[in-house]
Amino acid sequence: MTVIALLLAFVGWTCLSLSMHRHQRQLGFPPAASSYRSIFRWVGAFMIAASLWASADAWGPEQGPVAWFGVLTGSAFLLVLLLSMTSREDERRQRGAPSARR
Repeated sequence: MTVIALLLAFVGWTCLSLSMHRHQRQLGFPPAASSYRSIFRWVGAFMIAASLWASADAWGPEQGPVAWFGVLTGSAFLLVLLLSMTSREDERRQRGAPSARR
């Protein structure tokens, strides 16, 4: 259940970031309509709430919310790393520098 909580939180953060124009542009998606952005927000909020349920199920009602904050922190950190890597890669590509990935 720990992995499920982590995956649900990561998907939730990803949906919340995709509801922002900045991150849509950063990942190369065209700007979404406001209805899609609100759907991303609702799905993201639901996934983060579902990760709370999964954490409480895995660690119990006393320690689950505490572990959930750790799950949220870890999944958000992973998403920030991935978003920053894509933005750096895009900057390199725009400057014409060789790619760091092989």
